Amino acid sequence: MEYSKIFSEISNPIRIKLLLILNEKKSTISELKDEIGDISHSEISRHVGRLAKHDLITKESIPGRKYELTHFGRILVKLFGPLEFFLSKSEYFKNHKIDDIPESLLHGIENLKTSELILGTGSLLSKGKDLLELANEKLFVMTNDLFTFEIAAKEVDLIIPPKMLKYGLKVDHEKTKYNVHTLPEVHLCIIISDIGQGFIFFPNLESSSPDFNSGFYSIESEAIDYLKRVFNYFWQNSKEFIFDPRSL
Repeated sequence: MEYSKIFSEISNPIRIKLLLILNEKKSTISELKDEIGDISHSEISRHVGRLAKHDLITKESIPGRKYELTHFGRILVKLFGPLEFFLSKSEYFKNHKIDDIPESLLHGIENLKTSELILGTGSLLSKGKDLLELANEKLFVMTNDLFTFEIAAKEVDLIIPPKMLKYGLKVDHEKTKYNVHTLPEVHLCIIISDIGQGFIFFPNLESSSPDFNSGFYSIESEAIDYLKRVFNYFWQNSKEFIFDPRSL
């Protein structure tokens, strides 16, 4: 099949590098050779020819005659980021689900590549405690189980399953304002603070609940922005609950 030939072309590490270089800037054969390093001019030309044959790159028709990605080539390069992230964390994702992440948000998940994969309940509890207790103004939390740590933030956007309301939502509503939304089921846990820290816990294969024994923690702005986009997706697709502490 045609797509198998394309996968064969982009599986070569040199051709992947060429596509990534051309994604950043148009380049001549000589410029590509300088970027790649220890490789002959004829070898670079051979790799470029194979990419051009499958309409992944093309040569400009204007003076300069530099190579650039085709529209199709740019589409494929956009898929490299998520794929690289999943492959770099392959042992983790062999045992964890990403089913709840919508396809529209899979592109961008590579922003978690700089995050720290923390293993072990003790380490996670320590990080989680600091995150929840140090937030000043706002917390964003999606979970199927509330944490027992003290929350100092003045306001919390909270996404939970209805069963948590059924069994009673015990929160300090006098000190903190809770904006509550519900989803029929919550399989992911996301925690984001206003001081630029964030967690995401995926469910493992054996359970539909977040795996609190391992999670991705980050203080990088790109990762936090991505987690906010994921949280906002679920916030917009959840049902608002009019929070009245007296009824709980």
